[in-house]
Amino acid sequence: MSAPYIVRRGGSYSLRVRLPVDIAKILSRREFVMALRTRELSVAKQQGVRAHARVLDVWSRVRTMSGSDEDKRAVIDEALAAIRTFNLVREMALESHDQAMDELGQLVAVSHMAQGQAGVPPADHRDTLIRELMSRVEVLSKAVVDLERAATGKSLALQMLDDAQEKLVLEDQARAQRQHSMAMDVVRKEAEEAKSEVQSFRTRENAETLGVEAMSAFEKLMAQAGVITKSKQTPTVLDFLEGHYLQARNLDETHQRHVEAYVRLFAKATDNKPVGSYTRKDILGWVRVIERIPTGYGKGGKDKHKTIQQILREARAKKAETISVTTVGKHIAALKRFFREANSTHEFSNADRVAAMFENIELSSHVPEAQKRRPWRIEELHALFRTPIWSGTRSRFEDRRTRHEVGRWVHLDAYWWLPVLGIHTGARLEELAQLHHEDLKVSGDGIKFLHINDQGNRRVKTKSSIRAIPLHPFLLELGFDRMFKPGQRGRVFHELSKGANGKWGEDFSEDFTAYRRHCGLYAPLLDFHAFRHSFVSYMRGKAKVDAGLVAAMVGHGADEDPTLAQFIQTGQYTDFDIADRYEAICKLDYHQMGVGLAHIRNAVTQVKGGRGSFRLPDAPLPEDQE
Repeated sequence: MSAPYIVRRGGSYSLRVRLPVDIAKILSRREFVMALRTRELSVAKQQGVRAHARVLDVWSRVRTMSGSDEDKRAVIDEALAAIRTFNLVREMALESHDQAMDELGQLVAVSHMAQGQAGVPPADHRDTLIRELMSRVEVLSKAVVDLERAATGKSLALQMLDDAQEKLVLEDQARAQRQHSMAMDVVRKEAEEAKSEVQSFRTRENAETLGVEAMSAFEKLMAQAGVITKSKQTPTVLDFLEGHYLQARNLDETHQRHVEAYVRLFAKATDNKPVGSYTRKDILGWVRVIERIPTGYGKGGKDKHKTIQQILREARAKKAETISVTTVGKHIAALKRFFREANSTHEFSNADRVAAMFENIELSSHVPEAQKRRPWRIEELHALFRTPIWSGTRSRFEDRRTRHEVGRWVHLDAYWWLPVLGIHTGARLEELAQLHHEDLKVSGDGIKFLHINDQGNRRVKTKSSIRAIPLHPFLLELGFDRMFKPGQRGRVFHELSKGANGKWGEDFSEDFTAYRRHCGLYAPLLDFHAFRHSFVSYMRGKAKVDAGLVAAMVGHGADEDPTLAQFIQTGQYTDFDIADRYEAICKLDYHQMGVGLAHIRNAVTQVKGGRGSFRLPDAPLPEDQE
């Protein structure tokens, strides 16, 4: 367990946390330091991880507060004081526990000695030892009470610490007295077994396991002596997701949407129980469920109000394709991170045990391997651009879902432009659909390029997706740059509207799938995103462009491109400037490869500004003889 915030000062360890910039400004200092009062590194790590989680929770809560910096400073100081008090009193409680266990060992030793000499322990001496043992139990309980008092009146700290405190209380005095005589007999009977357990604990190498099992044995003895232990209360999966996790992770919009979908499906499949109540059996049961989830689950919101049983029943009836090994793995990884955060916040179990619930899970043999997209072949691209959207349709401009019907009209709008852009830029559909007028830039060398970014309401997949893509000479010839109006705000393809999942290209994607079916060009995974694969494949295979340079233009990270990973590891991956990129993209020549695009060039001469409709003459499409 790595804990870089644990430092050794003198002979003991301390927690040292560097303050975030906004918090440091409020407190007028750069770090928070708290003595952990231990010389053992393993103990310091355990205490430090818990205290560090509480400190981070303070930062998160303060950021949501309104009020002045002075008000926030008072709240932070109060919360940090409560964390220090919690750690100090917890150590007092553990010391009291150890003393009580030592007292128990003394009882065992004296009991054996008395039995060896007189057959039974002297009653008065036995009663004295039992009273002292009960006194140690009372010390432990008083320490917990002191801990609760330390947090009284600290609203922010109380919210943070309530989920972390161990809620042990003594039964009322009358009940303790009634059970006292019974406890003496029980303790004497169990003394030999307890002694063996304590000795076993002391020889264990795993300090965390030792602490958990020692507390379990001690709680058993306390219960026999009339002490009641309350179970740890934890929020449900959805309560923790909505009340803490999404804010704590601070994910970008795309990742948050995926994580939220994974966790909500988990909650639906497992009845949304308290996070602290899940076992390995629950996790395995959930995995068997998601192995049978169809690939289209959740798209369009159609499954939101259906039960898991309904979803699986419909999938079986339709013989729907189920999610792949890769996707199941993403679900498991997401839930493992979710439960680690839940345990870090609420401390309901040993961290290793939480992790173990998700490890070494074997998937069923029927789970399919992930299918890979392939590039559009040259002949397929040639056939696509000879279909009605570009060769003539009978549909009206506003009726985009009947563009497959053959006619004499060509409508230059998003449905006409997006595939042309896809094969010449390698950009993702959403990156093109969300383009704004200000996203066309001009370099100092006069090179026009698209700036793919995440400003405003734009979204990108990863940080490496933010990049510059020079406009291909063919796009400049088509006048695509004239669709960007200087000084005008808003999206270039304003006719596109957001779909159910909040994406501008969502409706186009569905319509493009239906269009390819009507035109006889449908194949699984041969979709708009495959244009991106075509761009990469032809840039590297036909145009012989450097792999790192291609990756820079399409925004690939090392996780998406194994070839790029080795470039990065060997230090050969450089930041190519816009001139390098333009020189490379000019080498991509679809006409030379056999894709007929002359009629597309002719179309833009019939409209102004790259947008509009015109009627084709009765003559056939021009052949690509240039």
